[in-house]
Amino acid sequence: MMKAIENLIFRNAAPQAIRHLAKPDLSSNDPVLRRVLDQAAREFQVAPPLTIHSADPELLAGLWHATRETYVARAAGRARREAVAAAVSSLNACPYCVTVHAGLYAAAAGDARALENPKSLPPDIAAAHSWALASLSPGSNALAQHSFPVAVIPQIFGTAVLYHYINRLVSVFLVDAPVALPGMKTAVGRKIMHGAFAFLGKSMIASDPVPGQCAVRRDAVLPPEFSWASSHEEIARALAHFAMTAQRAGEDAVPAAVRTVVEHHLETWQGERPPISRAWIESLVAALLP
Repeated sequence: MMKAIENLIFRNAAPQAIRHLAKPDLSSNDPVLRRVLDQAAREFQVAPPLTIHSADPELLAGLWHATRETYVARAAGRARREAVAAAVSSLNACPYCVTVHAGLYAAAAGDARALENPKSLPPDIAAAHSWALASLSPGSNALAQHSFPVAVIPQIFGTAVLYHYINRLVSVFLVDAPVALPGMKTAVGRKIMHGAFAFLGKSMIASDPVPGQCAVRRDAVLPPEFSWASSHEEIARALAHFAMTAQRAGEDAVPAAVRTVVEHHLETWQGERPPISRAWIESLVAALLP
């Protein structure tokens, strides 16, 4: 019964939050898409942050591989990763993801309100949470001097990378509330959603898939910026796969001149927020204008 309710919400209600894109065809017979969606349904959930990628099955496969290995696999430590996902989502002002991960944190650890008062968090979770909150502050002591075990770095860092990416896609292609019903964007609506995810998310939190058994895997070279994952073979392989498919998707969809401008900007960007002005972007794209 619980799984049926969960599927009803994620497969019928949640897709109504998608904007600017056609609703995904979850019944597609594309072999790559089918393998990814079937595994995600068993081990996590077929949720819009994943399914908005379904028009490009190989990109979705790379994203799912990274999601599975960095964030979903290994039930032990899931509360810590939910705290990281919630902190990153808060940094990126992504209310959709904050709502989801506060609820899933509650499902894993019991009280989403603790995320609003980090001093009340257990020490291991507080360490990861405070590090994640500093992930847009290069050079800060909190970012450089984390206190969580070296063994969990690949999953903690990987979860942060994953949600810095997902937040940006969600902010464009999904509305602010996970379920597009009247009142869900209000404080009361968010509390209702927190409670719903705390209740319905228990099966997602309890999922403990075997690492290294992603339904679709592609061999690729790990980018040097992800060298911190090299100590964990399966996480390194997943991130390399995702990076490769994202690179290929960009090459297919974005003109080379535009990619060059973006890549040059990212070489020096340190996570700082741009000023409240169009001047910074106008100077960047000036070379692209006729």
